[in-house]
Amino acid sequence: MRRAAAPVLLFALMGCQDKPNATPRPVASAAPSPTRREPAAFATLTPPPFASARPPQAKDAPPQAWDAGKSVCAPSRESIAPRAGFRPGTTAQTTRRSYTLKDDGVLESAPKGDAVGKRLARARPGTKIAATSFGERAEHDIVVFLADQKTSDGIMLQAFASIDGLPPTRISEDGAGATSVDVAPRDKSAIVAYVDARSVMVPVHARVVEEKDGKPSVGKDAVLFIGGAPDPNVAGVLATSATAAYYVLPIARDLTTFGMAIVQIDDPPHEDANVTWSMYPYGLDPAPIAATRGTTPIQVARAVPRAPGLNAPRGIELGRIQDDGAFHSLGLVADGNAASWVGLDADGTAASWVGDANVAAPRSLLLRYTDGPNLASLTLACPP
Repeated sequence: MRRAAAPVLLFALMGCQDKPNATPRPVASAAPSPTRREPAAFATLTPPPFASARPPQAKDAPPQAWDAGKSVCAPSRESIAPRAGFRPGTTAQTTRRSYTLKDDGVLESAPKGDAVGKRLARARPGTKIAATSFGERAEHDIVVFLADQKTSDGIMLQAFASIDGLPPTRISEDGAGATSVDVAPRDKSAIVAYVDARSVMVPVHARVVEEKDGKPSVGKDAVLFIGGAPDPNVAGVLATSATAAYYVLPIARDLTTFGMAIVQIDDPPHEDANVTWSMYPYGLDPAPIAATRGTTPIQVARAVPRAPGLNAPRGIELGRIQDDGAFHSLGLVADGNAASWVGLDADGTAASWVGDANVAAPRSLLLRYTDGPNLASLTLACPP
């Protein structure tokens, strides 16, 4: 039996070399690239099925440029300026406070309008923070961040939360690390979701955080979803409406396909949550994404690759999460050829990366994205 398996293994290693016109697979570098990387499996495969049309292509022809089509959302204002010192994820705001992560890892908190902040905690430099207001009258503030913690297994990156300036509480579960974290309001409490992309799997955790008697109360940790193909750049965002909550995560679905996992978050969060996929035409790393909070329907902006390859041009696609959890594309709204970050505001009230968009139904959307050295802003009016 062992000798019989050898030809099968040899064929698997050969991949598609038996096809005379097949494009050779690139060899992955042993050292991580400082720029965005694309798994080799995504570089030469015919794109998976996608909701929007793509040009037809011959069986062995090189993949052609993909286009989601012209968006139904009409732009009203657009501006492009040098991004200068703009660093997404290093600042966050709530209705009462602003938070800043300094270059040395010091996390500061200041009442809105004050220029001088007070040291709140120490986070890992270069990571991202998020914050929101919550409570019956949005009377509480919460900020979440990543920090190094000494454990029996050595130094581990874990997720923490601070409510109303109180000493931080660890949010990530015992034995679990965290490589990204996000927070959003839900009813009178807050949902915290975090991803641990350090090992062979990528578990997505969620739990409820409340304020009780002046102290943070942390609910049960639930593993919503376990993805594969771990990558330190894997990160998603929380997206909420008046009646639903999701964690939206761009990630490899398997060895050959890449998509956006829309993970449903029950109240309270349950294990093995329902997941709906929206596939990308090609792989993308990193895969910037943003979503609105408290709006119906939930709006999502994501960078998508328009062709295969490491430095392929990107576009910014806008869409909605429908009642059944499926993604409905509204088409491409911008050509962010080198987009590395995306932000979305509902009615211009608050940036989604801050997590404080408390409006019932957006009349307009403010899309922002980084494109190489520039920061672009685009105001969009979308049909109901």
